[in-house]
Amino acid sequence: MSNLLTQLNAKADNMSPSGLLKLVVIIFVVFVPTGLLVGKLMSLSLNFPEKGNDAVVADSNTNPSETYYEGTITYVNPNTYPQDKITYVLKDRDGNDIILLKSYDQKLTVAEGHNAKVYGAVSKSSDGSKKILIVSKVVIVNASN
Repeated sequence: MSNLLTQLNAKADNMSPSGLLKLVVIIFVVFVPTGLLVGKLMSLSLNFPEKGNDAVVADSNTNPSETYYEGTITYVNPNTYPQDKITYVLKDRDGNDIILLKSYDQKLTVAEGHNAKVYGAVSKSSDGSKKILIVSKVVIVNASN
């Protein structure tokens, strides 16, 4: 490798200034369009939505209309609702449960313990006794509001 660099350095020393200028222009003309093309292709690939657990949301129990609830996001033991894999519940100011919360990403983990407006679609639990909000968006409410 060092031998190759030594040879390139020797060739560059022997080139005239106009030859070096031509080399720089050729490198610029070749690599700028290549970089722009690669950047465009990468940005196009980022426009497609990720495939994951979102297909599970569209089951027969979900309501297509989005609604929201406001309260404090609180962690609950996953063994409390094992069939539905519920780990969070929304509580009011008095500590009463408003609705069970479920999300297929880390939204609820980040917002745990905060007062928030939680948006999503309402569905029923597997036994049909409780309502579950499939969370699509969490907006943390400032205490001064």
